[in-house]
Amino acid sequence: MHRTLLTVGLLALGLTALGGCGDRMTVPEGFVELDAEHRGIYDQRAVSADGVVLAVRRIDVEGSADADFWARAVANRLTQARGYTLESSEPLARAGRRAPHGRLLRFTAPRDGAPHVYLVALYAQPSHVLLAEAGGPRDAFAPIEPQVRDALRSVR
Repeated sequence: MHRTLLTVGLLALGLTALGGCGDRMTVPEGFVELDAEHRGIYDQRAVSADGVVLAVRRIDVEGSADADFWARAVANRLTQARGYTLESSEPLARAGRRAPHGRLLRFTAPRDGAPHVYLVALYAQPSHVLLAEAGGPRDAFAPIEPQVRDALRSVR
């Protein structure tokens, strides 16, 4: 139980420094991918000129938990400790797959005096969780949200 709580905390806080596993998404037009030196803990990271950021990474976990478990863990951490508001949580299927194996969470939060949007796509696998994220200022995010959602579904 302690090990699971620790893993949940690391996942929700984004502190697990894994990289280079090769998990990627299709980056929408208008984004530039960052090189390894600038993507930090992520396998892939891209930014738009308007400050919207996309990122994907794999987090190894011990034990098995489904996407609903991880979605609850992330939502609890972000809403209780980081000031985010959960706006929606929905089943999510990766591109080319029919059955939903993941969850898509949509959060909002004020950042630097302006409203921001944060999407988290979680795909639970037996030994790891694929985490795809997108966030940025609401005014920049809103017009491209459909393309961003497609990118989060494209994780492979």
